[in-house]
Amino acid sequence: MTRESRIRVGEGVDLAGGTRTELSARPGEAFTLPLIARNAGATTVTGSTVIFSGDYALRAGEKYRNCTYEGDELRTCRFDQELAPGTSYRASVDFVLGRDTYAPGRVAAGVSWMTSAEYEDFAKYLEHVGVSPGTPGTGPELTLAVDDRARASQVDTDPENNWSSYAVTVTGSNGTDLAAVGDKLTGAAGDEVTANVGFRNNGPATLNDPSGASITYLRVDVPPGTTVISASRSCQPIKGEGLGQPGEAGGSSYHCYSSIRSIAGEEETYEFTLRIDEVLANAEGKVEVNVPCPCGGFDDDLKPANDTAEILVNAAGGEGGGGEDGDGGGLPITGAQTGLIAGAGGLLLAVGVGGFALARRRRTRFVA
Repeated sequence: MTRESRIRVGEGVDLAGGTRTELSARPGEAFTLPLIARNAGATTVTGSTVIFSGDYALRAGEKYRNCTYEGDELRTCRFDQELAPGTSYRASVDFVLGRDTYAPGRVAAGVSWMTSAEYEDFAKYLEHVGVSPGTPGTGPELTLAVDDRARASQVDTDPENNWSSYAVTVTGSNGTDLAAVGDKLTGAAGDEVTANVGFRNNGPATLNDPSGASITYLRVDVPPGTTVISASRSCQPIKGEGLGQPGEAGGSSYHCYSSIRSIAGEEETYEFTLRIDEVLANAEGKVEVNVPCPCGGFDDDLKPANDTAEILVNAAGGEGGGGEDGDGGGLPITGAQTGLIAGAGGLLLAVGVGGFALARRRRTRFVA
């Protein structure tokens, strides 16, 4: 067997996506997006899979049985039918814009096409990196055409044209209120106590930044008479005009980065372990959300009055805390890193598609 025959990976085909689609919708409104595939090559495509990557606000309407979902997030759709050379195919995919979508605003999504053989490799890659492709829906089948004849394994010769993109202009008015969450702690001199401080999204809108930037930024001022023994990895001590290392101990004020998504009705908190050096009655620190940052952040809060909360050590009345709209009891999401992991499923899938495609292109050769 020659070297050339050993590296032959399959028959070359060329799948292409459609043009950019733009539309408008209000939070809670149902709509359809076109799914377009074109066989731009001279060889019949005998099976294809499309990978979706979109904003959290895009929720699946119908859940098709040949598509996979993570919750209400559409991830993949598989088509076994043949796509003839020089022919375009279209399907309409049902979506709903989440009622908690921030408005006015913009929501983006995209798709990328693979041959069936390429997706089999990609599914193994997803399993290797620990990203779930989702579970199949139970609704009707989504179809592009009707033809179930099988062919040989194929590889796309031009992955640069596999993409389609969508942009939804969100109309109406649907803002949100981020409220600071403080804490109340008690202890004797020499004790170590844990403060969980951060913010709560009082809604009605969920905030999401698919670019990967933090939704908001916080400042935490440590109560007098205490020393930070350990801090959340999402927080860095403020040192003059700069910042120290993530999670560094000993700072008196900290700058904290939130996750890329803040879901309406949920909290995001940051853990600080404090040593009580001196017992002071109601030693008061502070946590502030939506602090100005050259790096961006949220600057259109519905209720700025609750952007600040106290951190009290040896406070009368025991533990608890929060902004003026409620107590500081934490919800299951605790810490910016957890929120980032929980909110990045679609983003990880999109990154996986890009990295996987690049890797394939670097190692693939086609031999006539």
